[in-house]
Amino acid sequence: MVALLEVDREELIDRLTGRRICDGCGANYHVEFNPPEENGVCDGCGDELIQRDDDDEKTVRERLDVFDENTQPVVDHYDDEGELVRIDGHGTPGEVWKALHAEIEAAT
Repeated sequence: MVALLEVDREELIDRLTGRRICDGCGANYHVEFNPPEENGVCDGCGDELIQRDDDDEKTVRERLDVFDENTQPVVDHYDDEGELVRIDGHGTPGEVWKALHAEIEAAT
């Protein structure tokens, strides 16, 4: 079994471009899903939160293009072999994990 977590491209872009990293301690945040108490400031150490250079929209779109180009042949192979399981990746991390775990359990 090979699992493919499926998420719409625009959702992936929103998720990736919304990441913020503490410049001081390296803590991770997200502007929508895990925002700090004070906008732009780390809850832990009080340093500034930054957006990584590779998390801007243009770079994210380019990264996704490369991922699609490199991954689609693998997806096609396992789909042709009947080994591909598609998991809806739009839910919360807990929901996605539950769906993935259920597929793993069903396969064993």
